[in-house]
Amino acid sequence: MDVRRSLATAVVVAVALAAAPAIRSDRAGAAEPAQVARSYVVPTRHGKIYVEVVRPAEGRVPAILTYSPYSVLGRNGDASQWVPHGYARVWADVVGTGNSGGCYDYGGVRERESAYDVVEWLARRPWSTGKVAMMGGSYNGTTAVAAAVERPPHLTTIVPEAAISRWYEYAFSGGIRYFWTNEALGNQGPGSGADEGFDTPLAFDFGFAVPPPVDAGGPDWAERVESTMKPCDEIEHTAHGYDFDTPNYGRFWRERDYVRRAGAVDIPVLVAHNWGDWNVKQEEAINLYRGLVNAPVKRLYMGSRFRGHGTPSIGFAATVDAWFDHYLLGIPNGVPEGVPEVTSEMADDRGSLGNYTGPWPATTDVTLFARADTRDPDYPWKLSVQTPRPPHQPKPALFSFTTGTHTEAAANAN
Repeated sequence: MDVRRSLATAVVVAVALAAAPAIRSDRAGAAEPAQVARSYVVPTRHGKIYVEVVRPAEGRVPAILTYSPYSVLGRNGDASQWVPHGYARVWADVVGTGNSGGCYDYGGVRERESAYDVVEWLARRPWSTGKVAMMGGSYNGTTAVAAAVERPPHLTTIVPEAAISRWYEYAFSGGIRYFWTNEALGNQGPGSGADEGFDTPLAFDFGFAVPPPVDAGGPDWAERVESTMKPCDEIEHTAHGYDFDTPNYGRFWRERDYVRRAGAVDIPVLVAHNWGDWNVKQEEAINLYRGLVNAPVKRLYMGSRFRGHGTPSIGFAATVDAWFDHYLLGIPNGVPEGVPEVTSEMADDRGSLGNYTGPWPATTDVTLFARADTRDPDYPWKLSVQTPRPPHQPKPALFSFTTGTHTEAAANAN
């Protein structure tokens, strides 16, 4: 048994528990209300958007919206988690995908503005309190950020999880097209090959955006089908998304850079990500969090490097429940004061060490050296704080020369 590690773990867990969010959730024992489930076709500036709503049959309630291109995989699967507690759960198909009309836009202005229009449409429903939140993971969280930078008046808060905030960095992190990982057989296993983002935008332009709307009995179905069948911007998306020779950050990518617009966001934001995300890189959450300079409340919640593309584990679900209960229902439950500015799950090579909770941590410059390790087939090269060279030992400089009568000589002892 490693006593030192056990002591370190105990100390870290004790600190994490002592600083745990002082939030309360009154979710237990909620009665199951009568529910209404209905679909709509919502006109927007860029096409007619298909929307499904599940809500309590009585009373006015706030809405939690997910704007998704993945609707062919199912909609509103978590409605039972929210509706019994006084929320409308809303799912909308991203412009140009699913049952929505219009052209798919790979994170561009059509997605931002159509998301704005859907938020405002929801706020005007007779059953709505006028408060709308957005949440979701991966692309479903990216659209929450896209909507927020457009500042719809009734968007109350967002919880983007593993979301893209700068599409250029998603495709060309550090200016290099991200493809495959150097840990194919690491903690995520061989499946990491399908979770590194190389399929975007191909899988969307020529996958999710290809099947036409299937709700043949719905309003304006033929019009929506026609609008999705016409040529859109697939070639432009592909040219920029896979530009291996000159991946310049130009007009196309500026339009899809939400961090540039993050200063316009003036609502509470809970940003979530995992250190072990191979798909949407960690910088997407960090850059967004730091760019939210005018958000009245912003919190960062990071899961460990042993969790992949998804949501953090320790305490995150309860935090989201309390977050929405406070901002949408007005429940005084310790949010936001009880949610630390930064929550980050720490780990070493053997697993989790618990959460760090506190302010944005101070940093110290550290010099790292590349070291070869032939004993480890998975990681033949490592970064280490120890230099692979022996300590520098100054050596005396020995030299001889012959001078003339009027020659001056000097030597540097260093």
